[in-house]
Amino acid sequence: DADADADADADADGDAAGDAGRAGDFCLQIDSHMLFEPEWDKEILEMWLRTDNPNAILSTYAPPPMRLGANDELPHICRSRFTSEGVPTNQGARKLRFNGLHHPIKSPLWSGHLSFGPCHADDRVPYDPAFPQVFYGEEMMMAARFYTHGYDVYTPDRSIIAHDYDKFSMRPWRWDYMTLAQSLRRVFSLLQMPGTCNFAQPSAELGLGTVRSFESFQRWAGVNFTTRTTDPDRECVFDYNFEAADEAIALANANANANANANANAAVAAEGEAGRSGGG
Repeated sequence: DADADADADADADGDAAGDAGRAGDFCLQIDSHMLFEPEWDKEILEMWLRTDNPNAILSTYAPPPMRLGANDELPHICRSRFTSEGVPTNQGARKLRFNGLHHPIKSPLWSGHLSFGPCHADDRVPYDPAFPQVFYGEEMMMAARFYTHGYDVYTPDRSIIAHDYDKFSMRPWRWDYMTLAQSLRRVFSLLQMPGTCNFAQPSAELGLGTVRSFESFQRWAGVNFTTRTTDPDRECVFDYNFEAADEAIALANANANANANANANAAVAAEGEAGRSGGG
């Protein structure tokens, strides 16, 4: 028994050490056909440190190889759109021109094409395996989940990873449209889009977070999932006061509730007055 207890303690210590090591690890997600600058791993870690944010995630659509190493023109994802099927997705990266940028800039949207950050982001906001066949919709859903779990997405301040877009080709792909439709209904449900089949919300681990409100994400991203619209004139915003936005939303909701209560009380009073007049 003593030996068994000792083994159990050793296993527990090992698990704790593994968790501690994972807490200091970084994870990189990329597309195929990517090119890297020499010492890119050192560069991307230093770039992440320049955000001065332990919950920062560097993400964008990588530029073509000719732009590798540049920082005068950077791909920045800041606008979204809805497909003809009503699926929310990134509109594509805008080319932002700078006279040398010295730190990453905030972006409301996330890309699965290139993403680098602490591994605890992937642990706390893991992929949901119940979305087979989904392409459009994935990035918006993950952006909302990262945001509401307290993570901030940043555009890298230099292009140290590039993508060979000439390698792209339409390989044979067997679409399962029934599976895709079911997955998209689940996406719509998670993003609280009306007029869709409301699936049961996933577990807290696979759903939206509670650190920030989903409504404030929509304001930050310039998208309205209720009306399925985006702001066509939206400018790319670099600085955003998340706390002030949530306070404004809470105040607006409180005022709306107060007005609704006042209207309800007025209606009750009017009915009572009408009853008394009729009785008299």
